[in-house]
Amino acid sequence: MQTIDVARLLLGLAFLVSLISLYQTLSHVWDADYYFESLPDGPQHARFHFLREAMGDVGAIAIVAIILAQPAANRAPILWWILAVTVAKYFGAFWIGYPILGVGAPRGPAQIVHAVITALGIAGVTVARGAF
Repeated sequence: MQTIDVARLLLGLAFLVSLISLYQTLSHVWDADYYFESLPDGPQHARFHFLREAMGDVGAIAIVAIILAQPAANRAPILWWILAVTVAKYFGAFWIGYPILGVGAPRGPAQIVHAVITALGIAGVTVARGAF
């Protein structure tokens, strides 16, 4: 198995498992508990942000898939950097709440999912480096 294939496998698993979190994010769009009458920007503004997050996630997954699908002749160092930044953006979003707000995933199982997918993502990007 080639290095790029191992990277594809690791990142593919990371994104596949992350669909659990993406589903949870989208479920908030239709959850009445996230309708806030008192928000100055409108009662559905929080739901709008869930949709924005989901679209950003889908975009990041697409960018990574396009980069990893490139044949060896098209793999330049800049593509690896775009891959690394995109993966850092995607998986970093699972952790950014802790240092800024003091809050993150609300339950242990979600924290485990986030840790596993982040580890797979970091491993995938690290392994991919040699193929670019």
